[in-house]
Amino acid sequence: MADIKFRQLKYNKARLAIMKFIAESGIRVGDRLPPERELVNQLPCSMITMRHALADMESAGLIARRHGSGTYLAKEIRDDSFQCSILFVSVFHKGEDLPGRGLDRLRLYLADRGLGLSYVAVTEFGLEVVNAARDCIGVIADGWLTDDFIVQLKTLNLPVIVQGNVNLHEDVPAISLDLELAAYRLARIMIEDGRRRIALFRGPGFYYPAVQAERGYLKAMHEAGLPPWIMRVEERFTYNEEIERFMAEHADVEGILMEHPVLVDFISWIWRTGYAGRPAIGFLSRETDHKKYRQNRNFLWLKFENLSIRVAQALLDHVIEGKPMKSVKLVPVIPSVDDDSDSFIS
Repeated sequence: MADIKFRQLKYNKARLAIMKFIAESGIRVGDRLPPERELVNQLPCSMITMRHALADMESAGLIARRHGSGTYLAKEIRDDSFQCSILFVSVFHKGEDLPGRGLDRLRLYLADRGLGLSYVAVTEFGLEVVNAARDCIGVIADGWLTDDFIVQLKTLNLPVIVQGNVNLHEDVPAISLDLELAAYRLARIMIEDGRRRIALFRGPGFYYPAVQAERGYLKAMHEAGLPPWIMRVEERFTYNEEIERFMAEHADVEGILMEHPVLVDFISWIWRTGYAGRPAIGFLSRETDHKKYRQNRNFLWLKFENLSIRVAQALLDHVIEGKPMKSVKLVPVIPSVDDDSDSFIS
């Protein structure tokens, strides 16, 4: 598929810029838009281009011009028939649950800016991706990405940005979660609370987020002069035997850093065995991954800026304003430590 040539369809950047401005300024149906001169000063387009865009929006019924009064938003942008979309590509392993959950917020975010969301889940690059990219202005790539897959995505001649923690050598901007810092900070909090026997339950060696988390954990333990205890597993959702073996050998463990799937099995193991110990838990996952637990110094989880929205913002700023897309690591916030949060997740 290396010789695929895909020409990006023409679209009105000025129209996108105006709709982005409307969404981010909180303009509602019936509100008046700023005068044309003010819009031109704030948006990356000329007066002629902007007037063409406004005329197009008026003919579509999005805005209404009233002589002597101004220009008003006539209907919700998200009710418009989208002229172009963003393509979201999820790459998954065969046998996995189909990815793509959690895209509703991204879909609404784009709709508010006059854009659709085209979604495709694949195990390899092919015509399904090429066809889904038609009428799209950019690509968000997520999942089990490889350098070869990124190279093939670039043949679409669309701007590409990666979402999530992926180990790639191919030059492509990526916005990810700083899991190394997250694990480091969680371990440091436990150490500052007087705990010395702290373990890390992590995923298989090839799972890059687990590799990053281990780095942060090892750094914190090394700085404190403490020995690391690491439990590695090769399959997800099959942790009970590994947990039982590890806990038998480390019955005095005082703190554990773990991912969400491990937590589920850890709790079921506690119920099954009647384990009496109460190690502190550092949850290496975003708050949206669970809804049941109260944050406190014995049970810590992470908050991050919404990853998909941040990726979409970077892509739109590049498409509309020509801003370069740069790789960014989102910094974690730990509720009840970095703020006064002490309630159930809402």
